[in-house]
Amino acid sequence: MKAAMRRNEPVPAVDPGHDGLFDAKAAPEDSALQTGHSVSRYLDDAWITARVRTVLLKEVKLAGLDVEVDTLHGLVRLSGQVDSPSRLAAAERAVAGIEGVRRIRNDLRLRAPR
Repeated sequence: MKAAMRRNEPVPAVDPGHDGLFDAKAAPEDSALQTGHSVSRYLDDAWITARVRTVLLKEVKLAGLDVEVDTLHGLVRLSGQVDSPSRLAAAERAVAGIEGVRRIRNDLRLRAPR
C-alpha cells in the first residue's frame, strides 16, 4: 500500500498521454461538484423551511396553527387549516419576508366552524 502511494503513476482517465498533464476533456464529469450543488440546494431549502416554521410559531396571530411547510428551490408551500381569513393572510405575509423565499404557494384552507 505504501509503495503504491509513493509511486507517481498517471491516472488514465485524466492523463491519457501519461505525460503528467491534466486533460480536462478526458476527465469524467465531476459528480461530486454536482452533488455538492444538490446538497447546497437541499440545505438552503431545509433552512428556509426551519425559518418559516419558526416565524409561524413566534407570530402571536399564528401560534398553534395546523400548518405544514414544504420548500423546494425557494418555493414555499403552506398547507393545512387555519381558523380565520386573517390568519391565512398573516401566514403568507410572515413567510414573504423570509430571506431565500422566492415564491409562496398558499394552500391553507379555512377550518370549518365548530
